[in-house]
Amino acid sequence: MVILNKTLWFLVIILLSLILTPASKFPTALKSISNHEDLPDLRLDGSDTYNNGTILLLFTQKYNKTRYNTIIHLRIILNDETIYPVEIDCSSQPDFIPKCKKSKDSDACSLTPKALIEGYVLIESIDKSNRKKQMIVSWDNKIDSILELDEYKITVPLNSNQDFSIMELKNNKTLVWSKFTIDQNNVSLKREDKIYNVPNNKIIIHNFFDPFSLVEGGYAAIVFMRTELIYNKEFKNKNSIDEIYVIYFEDILPHQQFLLHSSSSEKSELISVAFLRGGCVSFFDGSGYTYDFIETFNKIESSNFLKSGSYNTFRIHFLSNGAVTLININLNITDIDFVATPLFYGGYIGQYSKRNDKSLVVLDSNNNVKNELHLPFYDSEKLKSFVMQKQLYIWLFNCSDQMWNINYYSLDLIDDYDSRYIYQNPSINGTYPKINETIKISSTSRKQIDFIINYNRPIMLFYGNITLYQYLDDDIILRQRVSGRSDLCRLFNETAVAIKIFVSALHQTNVKYGIEVDDDFVKLQSNEEPLLGISEKIWTFYTSLETSEKPADQVSIISRLKLNKEYYKMINSADGHMILTQLKDELVQAIPIDPKRLEIHNKIQDEYTDNKILISATIKPSFTNNGDERNTDSVLNDLDELIKKKKYNLMSNGNITKFFDTSYGAKILPDFWTRYEYHMIAFAVLIVIIGCMILCANYKYREGNNFSIIKIVIITSDLVLDIMFIITSANETSHLFFFSLLSVVIPIAFNTMMTTYSLIQEMIHNENFNNWCKKHGLTISIFTILSSADVEALHILSSKIAGFSVFSAPPLSNKISSLIFWAGCINIFVEDIPQFIIQIYYRRGTIDYTIIPTFSLISKS
Repeated sequence: MVILNKTLWFLVIILLSLILTPASKFPTALKSISNHEDLPDLRLDGSDTYNNGTILLLFTQKYNKTRYNTIIHLRIILNDETIYPVEIDCSSQPDFIPKCKKSKDSDACSLTPKALIEGYVLIESIDKSNRKKQMIVSWDNKIDSILELDEYKITVPLNSNQDFSIMELKNNKTLVWSKFTIDQNNVSLKREDKIYNVPNNKIIIHNFFDPFSLVEGGYAAIVFMRTELIYNKEFKNKNSIDEIYVIYFEDILPHQQFLLHSSSSEKSELISVAFLRGGCVSFFDGSGYTYDFIETFNKIESSNFLKSGSYNTFRIHFLSNGAVTLININLNITDIDFVATPLFYGGYIGQYSKRNDKSLVVLDSNNNVKNELHLPFYDSEKLKSFVMQKQLYIWLFNCSDQMWNINYYSLDLIDDYDSRYIYQNPSINGTYPKINETIKISSTSRKQIDFIINYNRPIMLFYGNITLYQYLDDDIILRQRVSGRSDLCRLFNETAVAIKIFVSALHQTNVKYGIEVDDDFVKLQSNEEPLLGISEKIWTFYTSLETSEKPADQVSIISRLKLNKEYYKMINSADGHMILTQLKDELVQAIPIDPKRLEIHNKIQDEYTDNKILISATIKPSFTNNGDERNTDSVLNDLDELIKKKKYNLMSNGNITKFFDTSYGAKILPDFWTRYEYHMIAFAVLIVIIGCMILCANYKYREGNNFSIIKIVIITSDLVLDIMFIITSANETSHLFFFSLLSVVIPIAFNTMMTTYSLIQEMIHNENFNNWCKKHGLTISIFTILSSADVEALHILSSKIAGFSVFSAPPLSNKISSLIFWAGCINIFVEDIPQFIIQIYYRRGTIDYTIIPTFSLISKS
């Protein structure tokens, strides 16, 4: 009973202590992630945080009592709380995992991960001899590079996942800048090195060099240099000049350097605040770069210079071009032993090094205390690695046996509804559409939609891009990309920019879209400093239709490609089918559309000029009624717009779609009978008129060969159609034009020769015919021209149509009639059959078949 009472009192005391403990002493975690590892004996060696908030943990596993396993276990914790395991096999680098981990010297060894860009990690190994070795590994379990660097620092751009840099200092005289870039296939890193040598009379003091990334791309470094001057015999000492430079390492241009500050006092010395605060102090604040440093009038060897107050504190603000815009002297730095890390939205987070109560302090940009957190389990020396800069969280790790968990705590520096926090950008004041907003798309109007970005300071447009993506399963697909200097962007109210988005870029509904803004999309008006953009996957939104679209029938379309010589040769060869298949795959993604709804026809129409071809396709109605897929009319209109505006969208990136002719677009391939309905009606009316003429002629004069009217019409129309085909259609194909021209010129020359010979012979040997010709000179002239198309037209002169005298010439002699008969037979092989073959060939190779070739084919038939 006594034991029970003591236990009860003990529980009451614990309960009261928890109730009476101030809430601020143990802040409540915003969220927590727990994970159970299947591997025993895991030890956390280190951790870090990526710019986007992804957390990196590094574990090693004890293989037995005397040695460790050669596998490094990485755990990548994404923002959606997904835990991605990465296993790095170091058996090929047996000395990389420090051997002293099995001995009493374990405190002298370390295995530390350092977050690079998404997909890559640098792991640093330090053994008991303090020898450093680095390994760059990828998330797909591969070792990319092995390095051996001593004094070095890593820089990762704020909004880029394509490159990072490592800067190494050698002998206080040389900076080696190495840029690592993901290659185009995203399978490896490409390295590029540049070297900066300090002038002979200078050295880099205290190993103070602080690299950082530039908003517009590229890298720079803050460097403390000392210049030793001539020995002063009177004072028996050496004077020196301490200077702070910013050095730029660009991709193309050689390095440039600009002086930020200089101190030439005999006893003074410049000291980086990083030396005292233990954190990075150069950071981007939305309008340039800020750096804190100290000028002390007692040499740094004196440990009491801070207490003496014989120093000045400086905060210098400069632009990416090296221009200094502001210098604050004697800052109110709360406590110089404060271990601090700058925060993305301004201010600092850190701990007073003389206090051991696990207390974190959050300061604003003016060094005023905004918040104080009492948190367990964190290591103040690695404070920077626990901060999620853009999310304004700090995460802490706790591990017990095979179970570990991560707790997230808010720094409470700015409100959650602050636009800077929402868009993770210190310069953004809001957008249209808002994040996760659903915008309505008109099903009838093709008017462009204005997307708006509001900034919190006056801006000017620049050459960076704004990119619209669509999220499709696990992929993101480019829908539109516009430069800030494009006609599609306009500035208004000095702080807002409107970007015109094409309806075709928002083709699908009820899906997720996102917008990425490049870092140099806009600049400040005041000093032309580039501003940060908006990272991909932050500014997302959805679309829906204002009204449901009515179902539409399938439609056949036609478009033009302007190929280069290589693809032009391929598409006219056996590889043509492969090219059209690739074209369909690219169109399916660019529109986008269900592949079953798009059919590319195998027929192409070769225009033989500038490597142009016409292609055709059929867009089919949607197979579902879920409202997500647009009808055929919308698909056609979007495709037409995508082609005409291809420089802004995915079309320009396709191997085949990049060849679409923007001046042609995508057109409906009309139904022949619908397109030429009135022409066919006119043709039918003409036949009726001819029939009526024959009936009238028979009624007037039955003895005449009145059906010769048909021959007059056929011969005349045949000649006209042949000439019109050459002018309007055959010139589209060079080889058909040549043969079509020959099939007209040669028969005309032949028939003209036969006609002239026949008329001369009849006039000489047929006196009655000669006398008739003298009376009907105009008729002879007309029929001479008509007979040049077909010599058989001479028989019409004797046909006595309707008893008219102009058709009542004496019959031709048997000799000339026989000659005309055989000339007509020759015409079949010289004119009719070749032209019929040409028409068939043209018909088979033509997509857009017009009325003139149709009538010409009928005539030849």
